[in-house]
Formats: sequence, structure tokens, C-alpha cells
Amino acid sequence: MFPIMLNICGRKCTVAGGGNVAERKVKTLLKYGADVTAVSLFLKTDFQTSNDLKKNIPQVT
Repeated sequence: MFPIMLNICGRKCTVAGGGNVAERKVKTLLKYGADVTAVSLFLKTDFQTSNDLKKNIPQVT
């Protein structure tokens, strides 16, 4: 781990992956106001069906 403190509000952030770790990271980034893009060939079912994620990440369908 390499902890780092950044102000990410309004910043573009990309998360690679569609599993549990990616979902947790996306939720945390959204919580702090980041503009998130998730990139993955496959998304876990919960990731795909989360209305909160669909609202905040247009690429999730």
C-alpha cells in the first residue's frame, strides 16, 4: 500500500476492472466527487445493477 491524500473533487478518474475491488474503489471515488470512468470487459452483477453507479457512471448499462 502507498497511501496518498489528493483532492479529487471534479477530477477525472479511471478504474480498471469490474469486480469487488473496482466496485469499492468507484463508490469511494464517487463519494469524494470524482468524475469516474470504469473500464472492464466484464462487470460483476451487483456492479451492473447498482442504480447509484448507473446514475453516476453513464457507461454502466
